[in-house]
Amino acid sequence: MKNLKLSVKYFLFALAFGVVLFSCSEMLKNDGVARLQYADKIKDHDGNEYATLKMGEQTWMAENLQVTHFRNGDPILQVTSNYDWFEAGEQGVPAWRYYSDDASVSEKYGILYNGYAVSDPRGLAPDGWKMPGMDDWQMLMDYLAGGEAEPWPGSTSFMKNEDGEEVELRLNVGWRNLAPVLMGRQTDNPDVGSEAVFKAQFAGQIDQYGNFYGADETAFWWVFPIDFPVFFMGKELFTELGKIRVSKNRENVFASPGFAKKGYAIRLVKE
Repeated sequence: MKNLKLSVKYFLFALAFGVVLFSCSEMLKNDGVARLQYADKIKDHDGNEYATLKMGEQTWMAENLQVTHFRNGDPILQVTSNYDWFEAGEQGVPAWRYYSDDASVSEKYGILYNGYAVSDPRGLAPDGWKMPGMDDWQMLMDYLAGGEAEPWPGSTSFMKNEDGEEVELRLNVGWRNLAPVLMGRQTDNPDVGSEAVFKAQFAGQIDQYGNFYGADETAFWWVFPIDFPVFFMGKELFTELGKIRVSKNRENVFASPGFAKKGYAIRLVKE
């Protein structure tokens, strides 16, 4: 009788376990519960290898770029001092730099580039990849939001133009509450799995004078090209360089004009 009771318990346990496995299998088969998945690794033209991440119809590098040559083989100037960084910016020379000039942090942060390296026609991206423009980031935000993610003015100010009229100064735009989703921490979108990790690599930035800021707190990525309206001396201008900013403890993703003399990381998207 005792053995019979044990047999019944084991049978019920096996039955329940089988139901769980069946349910999980059916859920995984359901196309409506598609999950973000790491795609094949790729190499740049320097031989560096990167994880890639499939996000809806896009494939993004899941790590920051570390290439030190243009696609044609020409070297990009490596800078190792604040003075040289400032000079490169003043002369419009493409340049890159390790954060704190410490090569050992490249696996953690990638490397930082000035805007002249980003916009140089010789190109940084390997074949089949490109610098992401604003449209690419908008597509990513739409996917993470599970629908249209409408940009909103994240920060504006006002100034008087040369005619004495008050005009709006547009400092940046953004997408609300999508930073945690981008980091893979939380999401209400059933198509985005909790295992989705963009590997933010909070690499900080370099200002135009060569000073380092924000490592382990903020991620900045170049956006190019971008048609971003800004106001200067009362006139509306447009810039082709922009940046995306994500901070560890902030909910929103921001886009704003990029200053070519500064240094940010690069995250590429597949063409």
